[in-house]
Amino acid sequence: RVCTHASYAQVADAPGRSRPLHLIHEGRAVTSPPSSAPAALRPDAERIQAEQIRTLYRTAAVALNIALVGALVLCGVLLYIDAQTPRVVGLWLAFVLADFAVRQGSSLAFLRLQPPDAQWRAWARWYTFATLCGGLVWGVGAVWLMTPDTTQQLVVMLFISATASGAVPAFGSWLPAVWA
Repeated sequence: RVCTHASYAQVADAPGRSRPLHLIHEGRAVTSPPSSAPAALRPDAERIQAEQIRTLYRTAAVALNIALVGALVLCGVLLYIDAQTPRVVGLWLAFVLADFAVRQGSSLAFLRLQPPDAQWRAWARWYTFATLCGGLVWGVGAVWLMTPDTTQQLVVMLFISATASGAVPAFGSWLPAVWA
């Protein structure tokens, strides 16, 4: 089986895989030994996972900027249609901005530091945790921003769904970040 995208590298570590996995990564053919092979014989899987994390941090800026624009538009719409008080909208926006600053800052730090492949797990854990916090800001915020009016609920859900839909391709190279 040939996988043409690095995000399928998790298949390389699937338990019980008895055949080599052939990957095409950055235009080069990479063969991963069967999963029964010792981990020391599978250095390509480590390198591919490190590249997945690099991809996450490279795409984060665009995804975060788009989510921030969506949050600003949502706040403007809620205030324009008088669906929520300025205090509630402002407080939620403060959480969104804090989440944005932390995640954008960690992405910039990653891109500046260019950490070695061996550190990919620590950066992946941090990214997954930050994504979980961002998801909580948006998810809990959606419930908090809603009012009993069905139309206003639909407006909030439209923006939240659009943001979540945009997160899938942005975080798709690392499945735990998608789940978070």
